[in-house]
Amino acid sequence: MSQLTGNIKEAVVKFTLFILSFSLVLFSSGLVFSDNTAELHPLVVDKLRVGGPSSEYIAVSFNSDSMPGCYSNDGGLLYKSHPQFKEIYALLLMIKKMGPSDVGQVWYQPTDDFGNINDWAACVITGVWLN
Repeated sequence: MSQLTGNIKEAVVKFTLFILSFSLVLFSSGLVFSDNTAELHPLVVDKLRVGGPSSEYIAVSFNSDSMPGCYSNDGGLLYKSHPQFKEIYALLLMIKKMGPSDVGQVWYQPTDDFGNINDWAACVITGVWLN
């Protein structure tokens, strides 16, 4: 029984690494892009806020000036309807757990509230790029 548990754990680790590798290739290849980015710098996921099980989005804040013109110049919304939501969310969790990346960018699109740094909805997160 313990060997079966070990095999399952190994399969889960391999699958997780595959998903993370796939998402890194996807984002670094330019297949996912956005209108806005900030300068390259170490990327830190400061906070992840989920509104509840019926929430349509996750509010994410990064280190200072990662998203100029957005909420506090560092945050925005990642919608669960985004085609690569699971991959982006997995990448955000990995950054949060492992600490700052060497270099990275948040890709985002401004909304009608762009420039209102007191409104989470000022920007929609469309991707994350890590080097």
